[in-house]
Amino acid sequence: MDPQPEPVSYICGDCGMENTLKPGDVIQCRECGYRILYKKRTRRKGWSDGSGRERQWRREKREKRRSVDLAATTVATVEERLQRR
Repeated sequence: MDPQPEPVSYICGDCGMENTLKPGDVIQCRECGYRILYKKRTRRKGWSDGSGRERQWRREKREKRRSVDLAATTVATVEERLQRR
């Protein structure tokens, strides 16, 4: 059988009470009934292991975004020039 997933802790957006929810539970504060809950941050280390891979990934993502912006600008410039003719 599949192991049961661990309950996850959430913080109520209204009263700040900590709520522990399991899959299938109603997303609602047990104290005040408010329905907006924020997931608590985990203490585990993420995929950033200090090797610089995260930094490299962010740099590549930024460069890709710039190249897309540049391509869009170039297309817009060409279209403007064609409309002027």
